Amino acid sequence: MTWRLLTTVTAKMVFDRFKKLFTDIRKRFSNIPFVYISIKPSPSRWQLREKMIAANNQIESFLAKKKNTVFLDVYHKMLGPNGTPIKEIYVEDNLHMNAKGYSIWKKEMQPHLLR
Repeated sequence: MTWRLLTTVTAKMVFDRFKKLFTDIRKRFSNIPFVYISIKPSPSRWQLREKMIAANNQIESFLAKKKNTVFLDVYHKMLGPNGTPIKEIYVEDNLHMNAKGYSIWKKEMQPHLLR
């Protein structure tokens, strides 16, 4: 996705796409557990953080009203004490995570995985 296209995407667009996906999944699989991992912060996309936060908030509010759903907030777990992304959990492109980043996700997801 090009940078220009990313800047035109709004939180509402992301939320509307999420709702469509959720609705499609629930039409086919009405009773399965649904776990959503929040949009993560990235140093390379930090300028989009307000959109990410808004989309995460809309999705979290939506899921709070649905049965058998979980919203996993990894966004805040990936921020350092200064409120910016922890740089040590990303590879060189500052977008994709390394093993340290995935360990944060694993810790959050573990309680929700089937045994």
